Amino acid sequence: MLLHAVVIASNLVIPAAADACERDPTDIRVYAKIEPPTTNFSKPSRQLQSKRSETEIAGDPRFATVAGLTVGSIGVDFEVRIADLRLASGMICAWPSVVTVTLSAAPDVYVVPDHGPCQTRVALDHEMRHVAVYSDIINRYVPIFRRRVATMVDAIGTVGPVPEERLSTLRHRIQDKIGASIDVVSDEMDANWVSAERAIDSETEYDRLSHVCPQVDFVPESRFPARPG
Repeated sequence: MLLHAVVIASNLVIPAAADACERDPTDIRVYAKIEPPTTNFSKPSRQLQSKRSETEIAGDPRFATVAGLTVGSIGVDFEVRIADLRLASGMICAWPSVVTVTLSAAPDVYVVPDHGPCQTRVALDHEMRHVAVYSDIINRYVPIFRRRVATMVDAIGTVGPVPEERLSTLRHRIQDKIGASIDVVSDEMDANWVSAERAIDSETEYDRLSHVCPQVDFVPESRFPARPG
C-alpha cells in the first residue's frame, strides 16, 4: 500500500525589474526513512491466520499453520514547492523550486511463541528476510525517484509568462505533472516489492525450513509442511 501526501507551497519573488523568465535549478531531495521492525510474540497462530488474509501479500494458502508474519507497506510522501516570478510587464512565470520525496517503512513482525524455541527462531529468521526486502527496495529506488523527478522537472522547465490570474492554475498543473511521475515510479516500486516478498515464500524455502527443526506439523493430505513464516 502506498501513501501519498502532497503539499504545495509558493515562494513569491518580485524583482524590481525583469523581462525574462529566469529561474534557479530545482532542488530535488529524496530521503529513505526505514524504522527498525517491531516484534510481537503475543499473537496465537489463529490470529495471524486471520491477519494474513487481510494483508496485501498473503502467504501460500497451502500452509495451514502460520508461525510468523510480517505486516507493513512502503509509504511515498512528497512535497512540491513552486516559485513564481513577476516580470516588469506584470506577467508571471512559475517553476518547481524544491521537490522532496520520502520513502518510508515501519514493518511489524509477528511470531507465534508456542511452537517451541527452534520453530520460533526459524520463524523469526524467515520474517527478518521479509523485513530486509523493505530496505533493499527503498535503497534501490531512491536514485530512481531522483532521476525520474529530474526528468519531469526538466520537461516542465519554466511555465509562462502568463497573466497573474492564471498563477493558481499554473501551480496545480506543475504539481499534477510531478505527482503523476511519482505515481508511476511508486507503482513500479510496489510491484517489485511484492514480487521480492513473494519470492521468499517459495516451495524450496518451505522445504528447507521443514528440515531445520526436529518436528514439523504437516498439512493433512499434503506433502507441504506447515508455513513457518
